[in-house]
Amino acid sequence: MEIHADVLLVDDNAINQLVAQQILKKAGYTCEVVSSGEEAISRLGRERYRLILMDVQMPGLDGIETTRRIRSFPDEQPNADVPIIAMTAYTTAEDRESCKSAGMNDYMTKPLQLDHFLTTVREHLDGSGPSASGNQEDTPDDQDEHRPASFDLDDALARTGRDRELIERTVTMFLNSAAERVRSIAAACAREDFQKARDLAHNLHGAALNVSARNLARIATRIEQASRAGDCIQATDAVGDLEHELERVRTAVKDSGLLQT
Repeated sequence: MEIHADVLLVDDNAINQLVAQQILKKAGYTCEVVSSGEEAISRLGRERYRLILMDVQMPGLDGIETTRRIRSFPDEQPNADVPIIAMTAYTTAEDRESCKSAGMNDYMTKPLQLDHFLTTVREHLDGSGPSASGNQEDTPDDQDEHRPASFDLDDALARTGRDRELIERTVTMFLNSAAERVRSIAAACAREDFQKARDLAHNLHGAALNVSARNLARIATRIEQASRAGDCIQATDAVGDLEHELERVRTAVKDSGLLQT
Protein backbone atom coordinates (compact mmCIF):
# COMPACT_ATOMS: atom_id res chain seq x y z
CA MET A 1 0.00 0.00 0.00
CA GLU A 2 1.40 3.39 -1.00
CA ILE A 3 1.81 6.20 1.52
CA HIS A 4 -1.38 8.26 1.54
CA ALA A 5 0.08 11.20 3.53
CA ASP A 6 3.09 11.81 5.72
CA VAL A 7 1.10 12.54 8.87
CA LEU A 8 -2.31 11.64 10.28
CA LEU A 9 -3.32 14.22 12.90
CA VAL A 10 -5.91 12.99 15.40
CA ASP A 11 -7.33 15.91 17.40
CA ASP A 12 -10.83 17.14 18.21
CA ASN A 13 -9.80 20.79 18.61
CA ALA A 14 -10.17 22.86 15.42
CA ILE A 15 -7.58 25.43 16.49
CA ASN A 16 -5.03 22.73 17.33
CA GLN A 17 -5.74 21.20 13.92
CA LEU A 18 -5.16 24.49 12.11
CA VAL A 19 -1.89 25.26 13.89
CA ALA A 20 -0.39 21.80 13.38
CA GLN A 21 -1.53 21.56 9.76
CA GLN A 22 -0.08 24.92 8.80
CA ILE A 23 3.27 24.24 10.47
CA LEU A 24 3.53 20.86 8.75
CA LYS A 25 2.50 22.29 5.39
CA LYS A 26 5.11 25.05 5.54
CA ALA A 27 7.73 22.42 6.42
CA GLY A 28 6.81 20.43 3.30
CA TYR A 29 4.82 17.59 4.87
CA THR A 30 1.43 16.31 3.79
CA CYS A 31 -1.11 15.96 6.59
CA GLU A 32 -4.62 14.62 6.95
CA VAL A 33 -6.85 15.34 9.93
CA VAL A 34 -9.49 13.35 11.79
CA SER A 35 -11.35 14.55 14.87
CA SER A 36 -11.80 11.35 16.87
CA GLY A 37 -10.21 8.05 17.74
CA GLU A 38 -13.00 6.23 15.94
CA GLU A 39 -12.27 8.13 12.72
CA ALA A 40 -8.57 7.39 13.10
CA ILE A 41 -9.13 3.63 13.39
CA SER A 42 -11.37 3.70 10.32
CA ARG A 43 -8.90 5.75 8.27
CA LEU A 44 -5.94 3.59 9.27
CA GLY A 45 -7.77 0.55 7.99
CA ARG A 46 -7.87 2.08 4.51
CA GLU A 47 -4.84 4.34 4.17
CA ARG A 48 -1.15 4.24 5.06
CA TYR A 49 0.73 6.98 6.93
CA ARG A 50 4.30 7.55 8.05
CA LEU A 51 3.47 9.15 11.40
CA ILE A 52 0.48 9.74 13.70
CA LEU A 53 0.12 12.79 15.94
CA MET A 54 -2.35 11.74 18.63
CA ASP A 55 -4.25 14.00 21.00
CA VAL A 56 -4.41 12.17 24.32
CA GLN A 57 -7.68 13.47 25.76
CA MET A 58 -10.63 13.31 23.36
CA PRO A 59 -14.31 12.55 23.95
CA GLY A 60 -15.31 8.98 23.21
CA LEU A 61 -12.28 6.93 22.20
CA ASP A 62 -9.37 8.83 23.73
CA GLY A 63 -5.79 8.83 22.47
CA ILE A 64 -4.61 6.14 24.87
CA GLU A 65 -7.29 3.62 23.88
CA THR A 66 -6.98 4.53 20.19
CA THR A 67 -3.26 3.79 20.36
CA ARG A 68 -3.88 0.45 22.08
CA ARG A 69 -6.22 -0.54 19.27
CA ILE A 70 -3.72 0.49 16.61
CA ARG A 71 -1.02 -1.56 18.32
CA SER A 72 -3.36 -4.57 18.26
CA PHE A 73 -3.54 -4.46 14.45
CA PRO A 74 -2.20 -7.62 12.77
CA ASP A 75 1.49 -7.36 11.90
CA GLU A 76 0.73 -7.48 8.19
CA GLN A 77 -1.44 -4.35 8.40
CA PRO A 78 0.60 -1.38 7.09
CA ASN A 79 -0.04 0.92 10.06
CA ALA A 80 0.55 -1.63 12.81
CA ASP A 81 3.95 -0.20 13.72
CA VAL A 82 3.55 3.40 12.56
CA PRO A 83 5.22 5.84 15.01
CA ILE A 84 2.68 7.57 17.26
CA ILE A 85 3.48 10.82 19.06
CA ALA A 86 1.23 11.91 21.91
CA MET A 87 0.18 15.55 22.05
CA THR A 88 -0.89 16.44 25.55
CA ALA A 89 -1.23 19.31 27.98
CA TYR A 90 -0.21 16.95 30.79
CA THR A 91 3.45 16.27 31.51
CA THR A 92 3.62 14.25 34.73
CA ALA A 93 5.64 11.05 34.89
CA GLU A 94 2.38 9.13 35.25
CA ASP A 95 0.99 10.70 32.07
CA ARG A 96 4.15 9.88 30.14
CA GLU A 97 4.08 6.30 31.40
CA SER A 98 0.44 5.93 30.30
CA CYS A 99 1.41 7.05 26.80
CA LYS A 100 4.37 4.68 26.70
CA SER A 101 2.39 1.73 28.04
CA ALA A 102 -0.28 2.23 25.38
CA GLY A 103 2.38 1.94 22.67
CA MET A 104 3.16 5.57 21.87
CA ASN A 105 6.70 6.31 20.73
CA ASP A 106 7.06 9.86 22.01
CA TYR A 107 5.12 12.82 23.35
CA MET A 108 4.91 16.59 22.95
CA THR A 109 3.30 19.09 25.27
CA LYS A 110 0.71 21.64 24.18
CA PRO A 111 0.66 24.34 23.03
CA LEU A 112 2.97 23.37 20.21
CA GLN A 113 6.33 25.14 20.02
CA LEU A 114 7.40 25.31 16.37
CA ASP A 115 11.07 24.34 16.69
CA HIS A 116 10.46 21.48 19.09
CA PHE A 117 7.43 20.27 17.15
CA LEU A 118 9.29 20.08 13.84
CA THR A 119 12.40 18.56 15.42
CA THR A 120 10.32 15.76 16.93
CA VAL A 121 8.36 15.13 13.73
CA ARG A 122 11.53 15.03 11.62
CA GLU A 123 13.27 12.62 13.97
CA HIS A 124 10.46 10.11 13.67
CA LEU A 125 9.88 10.55 9.96
CA ASP A 126 13.61 10.11 9.37
CA GLY A 127 13.60 6.96 11.49
CA SER A 128 16.05 8.23 14.09
CA GLY A 129 13.84 7.30 17.04
CA PRO A 130 12.46 9.18 20.03
CA SER A 131 13.42 12.77 20.59
CA ALA A 132 14.30 14.37 23.89
CA SER A 133 10.71 15.53 24.24
CA GLY A 134 10.85 15.41 27.99
CA ASN A 135 13.24 18.34 27.85
CA GLN A 136 10.71 20.63 26.23
CA GLU A 137 10.37 23.90 28.07
CA ASP A 138 7.30 24.54 30.19
CA THR A 139 4.29 25.64 28.24
CA PRO A 140 3.56 29.37 28.21
CA ASP A 141 0.85 29.26 30.88
CA ASP A 142 3.52 28.15 33.34
CA GLN A 143 6.15 30.68 32.34
CA ASP A 144 6.98 34.25 33.36
CA GLU A 145 4.10 35.55 35.46
CA HIS A 146 5.01 39.14 34.53
CA ARG A 147 4.24 38.66 30.85
CA PRO A 148 0.80 39.61 29.47
CA ALA A 149 -1.58 36.84 30.48
CA SER A 150 -4.90 37.75 28.86
CA PHE A 151 -3.31 37.76 25.40
CA ASP A 152 0.42 37.62 24.64
CA LEU A 153 0.99 38.39 20.96
CA ASP A 154 4.78 38.10 21.22
CA ASP A 155 4.47 34.61 22.66
CA ALA A 156 2.00 33.53 19.98
CA LEU A 157 4.31 34.78 17.23
CA ALA A 158 7.36 33.15 18.79
CA ARG A 159 5.67 29.74 18.96
CA THR A 160 4.71 29.83 15.26
CA GLY A 161 7.88 31.19 13.71
CA ARG A 162 6.38 34.69 13.60
CA ASP A 163 3.61 33.56 11.27
CA ARG A 164 1.30 36.52 11.78
CA GLU A 165 -1.25 35.28 9.27
CA LEU A 166 -1.61 32.00 11.16
CA ILE A 167 -2.05 33.84 14.47
CA GLU A 168 -4.67 36.11 12.93
CA ARG A 169 -6.59 33.07 11.70
CA THR A 170 -6.39 31.18 15.00
CA VAL A 171 -7.29 34.20 17.14
CA THR A 172 -10.23 35.05 14.87
CA MET A 173 -11.44 31.44 15.01
CA PHE A 174 -11.05 31.45 18.78
CA LEU A 175 -12.92 34.71 19.36
CA ASN A 176 -15.73 33.70 16.99
CA SER A 177 -16.38 30.51 18.94
CA ALA A 178 -15.36 31.39 22.50
CA ALA A 179 -18.64 32.88 23.71
CA GLU A 180 -20.59 29.82 22.57
CA ARG A 181 -18.00 27.56 24.20
CA VAL A 182 -18.43 29.41 27.50
CA ARG A 183 -22.23 29.20 27.26
CA SER A 184 -22.01 25.46 26.62
CA ILE A 185 -19.77 24.99 29.66
CA ALA A 186 -22.16 27.04 31.81
CA ALA A 187 -25.13 24.98 30.62
CA ALA A 188 -23.33 21.70 31.34
CA CYS A 189 -22.42 22.88 34.84
CA ALA A 190 -26.00 24.06 35.48
CA ARG A 191 -27.41 20.61 34.73
CA GLU A 192 -24.47 18.97 36.56
CA ASP A 193 -23.30 17.14 33.46
CA PHE A 194 -19.75 17.05 34.74
CA GLN A 195 -18.37 14.80 32.00
CA LYS A 196 -19.57 17.23 29.33
CA ALA A 197 -18.32 20.24 31.29
CA ARG A 198 -14.92 18.60 31.73
CA ASP A 199 -14.60 17.77 28.02
CA LEU A 200 -15.65 21.27 26.96
CA ALA A 201 -13.33 22.94 29.47
CA HIS A 202 -10.41 20.78 28.33
CA ASN A 203 -11.07 21.73 24.72
CA LEU A 204 -11.24 25.42 25.63
CA HIS A 205 -8.02 25.10 27.63
CA GLY A 206 -6.16 23.79 24.59
CA ALA A 207 -7.58 26.45 22.30
CA ALA A 208 -6.72 29.23 24.76
CA LEU A 209 -3.12 28.06 25.05
CA ASN A 210 -2.77 28.03 21.27
CA VAL A 211 -3.74 31.71 21.11
CA SER A 212 -1.60 32.57 24.16
CA ALA A 213 -4.56 33.44 26.40
CA ARG A 214 -2.99 31.97 29.53
CA ASN A 215 -5.39 33.31 32.16
CA LEU A 216 -8.34 31.89 30.25
CA ALA A 217 -6.55 28.55 30.00
CA ARG A 218 -5.96 28.52 33.77
CA ILE A 219 -9.64 29.17 34.49
CA ALA A 220 -10.67 26.43 32.06
CA THR A 221 -8.38 24.07 33.98
CA ARG A 222 -10.16 25.03 37.22
CA ILE A 223 -13.48 24.06 35.64
CA GLU A 224 -12.00 20.82 34.37
CA GLN A 225 -10.70 19.94 37.84
CA ALA A 226 -13.94 20.94 39.59
CA SER A 227 -15.96 18.90 37.10
CA ARG A 228 -13.74 15.89 37.64
CA ALA A 229 -14.40 16.22 41.38
CA GLY A 230 -18.14 16.75 40.86
CA ASP A 231 -17.93 20.13 42.61
CA CYS A 232 -20.81 22.16 41.20
CA ILE A 233 -20.11 25.27 43.30
CA GLN A 234 -16.46 25.56 42.28
CA ALA A 235 -17.27 24.86 38.64
CA THR A 236 -20.02 27.50 38.57
CA ASP A 237 -17.80 30.11 40.25
CA ALA A 238 -15.08 29.44 37.68
CA VAL A 239 -17.56 29.86 34.82
CA GLY A 240 -18.25 33.40 36.05
CA ASP A 241 -14.51 34.10 36.05
CA LEU A 242 -14.30 32.64 32.56
CA GLU A 243 -16.92 35.05 31.23
CA HIS A 244 -15.08 38.07 32.66
CA GLU A 245 -11.70 36.88 31.40
CA LEU A 246 -13.03 36.37 27.88
CA GLU A 247 -13.89 40.07 27.76
CA ARG A 248 -10.35 40.89 28.90
CA VAL A 249 -9.00 38.71 26.09
CA ARG A 250 -11.12 40.56 23.53
CA THR A 251 -9.85 43.89 24.83
CA ALA A 252 -6.23 42.72 24.87
CA VAL A 253 -6.47 41.43 21.29
CA LYS A 254 -7.96 44.75 20.17
CA ASP A 255 -5.24 46.71 21.97
CA SER A 256 -2.52 44.55 20.38
CA GLY A 257 -3.47 45.70 16.89
CA LEU A 258 -3.36 42.13 15.58
CA LEU A 259 -6.78 42.23 13.94
CA GLN A 260 -7.45 45.19 11.71
CA THR A 261 -11.15 46.00 11.53
